[in-house]
Amino acid sequence: MIEAGGSSGTKQLSSGPKTRVCYICGRQYGLSSFNIHVKQCEDLWIAREEKKDPKERKPVPIDPTIALLANKNNVEVSTKPELSSKQNNGIDLDEINRLASEAFNTSALDTCKYCNRTFLPEKLVIHNKSCTADNPARKVTDSVNRAPSTKDVSRPTPSKYTDKSSGNT
Repeated sequence: MIEAGGSSGTKQLSSGPKTRVCYICGRQYGLSSFNIHVKQCEDLWIAREEKKDPKERKPVPIDPTIALLANKNNVEVSTKPELSSKQNNGIDLDEINRLASEAFNTSALDTCKYCNRTFLPEKLVIHNKSCTADNPARKVTDSVNRAPSTKDVSRPTPSKYTDKSSGNT
């Protein structure tokens, strides 16, 4: 009998391609195309912000790996490092993705002042049509409080079909 997977007797499944989370848009991209995406995503961010009123504009989010590399190497951050798509300069990919997700959540998303949920700016406008000071939406931290059913369960519901054999109509 031949075992697949070598001496351990278990077969390892591949986990798929490695991806990085974009700190600007929050989406995942393959390592080989990530740097290309970030340049395009920055250009799109700038174009969107230029359409806004100057008081409402936000700067392009900062790549969290810059601070991580600076802390690791005890260097002050001054320029944006070009990370190789094949290596992460000794930084764990999961850590980079976690920091990128946090950066996206804090810099790209806006918080509703009534319910404290976070939304993309264009989605917050839609949300604020129904979430107001007088009628705020359920906060994320609130539990779902479902009211008990008002349906009377003691009364049987009428059936579509009647039993013709018993004579009932």
